[in-house]
Amino acid sequence: MAVRALRLVTRWGFDRLGIDRLALWTLPGNVASQAVAEKAGFRFEGLIRNWESDRDDRPVDAVMYSMTPDDLAEASADGRVSAGVPIADTPRELRAPGTRAAPFVEIAEIADLAPRGMLRVTRADLDLVVAWTDRGLVVTDDRCPHMAAPLSIGDLAGCVVACPLHEGRFDLCTGEDRSDAHDRRARRRR
Repeated sequence: MAVRALRLVTRWGFDRLGIDRLALWTLPGNVASQAVAEKAGFRFEGLIRNWESDRDDRPVDAVMYSMTPDDLAEASADGRVSAGVPIADTPRELRAPGTRAAPFVEIAEIADLAPRGMLRVTRADLDLVVAWTDRGLVVTDDRCPHMAAPLSIGDLAGCVVACPLHEGRFDLCTGEDRSDAHDRRARRRR
């Protein structure tokens, strides 16, 4: 809903008010607002140091995004504005320490990934799987929690990926183990 509202206000500003450029600022740790800006088609411009002062007169940084009418037209033409691909919430169990407030880093083009598909991305010493699940895009470590096999070569059904080396199934949206053996052990413990 926030993305749609930002898109509507942006288009209204360009069309009705004749604005040539819009700027949007967030606090560095406000990842939710940054995601809204990016999904609406705003471009990341950078970190602005000592942008303003807080109540105690300490300097506060800001993250800046901008958009021009040309940016909006380009985002609309290539589908970024209208695609509406949601980013699924990452379960706490799947989050790496320090990533919650980390800056956005582009690791793949959405055009490289089909709906209900997976893509392996290597970045530095990390192997990641980008999956387009029923709940949206998910990015996590590309290894089965049981055998360290690459999940990206397994089968994806909804949010559940089947490990290619054994009977294990792993839910990328909840972090739960969905394998039959695990389910039987869990039932016996109850």
